[in-house]
Amino acid sequence: LRMTAGTLVTILGVIMMPLPGPGLLIVAIGLGILRDVAWADRLLQIVRKRLPSDSDGRLPRSSIVTMVVMALAGITFSVWFTLVR
Repeated sequence: LRMTAGTLVTILGVIMMPLPGPGLLIVAIGLGILRDVAWADRLLQIVRKRLPSDSDGRLPRSSIVTMVVMALAGITFSVWFTLVR
């Protein structure tokens, strides 16, 4: 169950990369679920280097809020554009 969930979340993050949404953050969450697998742990280290972090190595709250707001704005615009059209 854990492997399936981690794989699905990681795939969802990869799909979200070109779409509006926090794709890289979702990939990191999916790889975090798959941490027991060696290749996922190596990829998680690479993804963590690409994410903005503070002095403690944590993702700043402002970055999380910005990603969520941008994702919601993109989804809202997409739904609005679909309904108006």
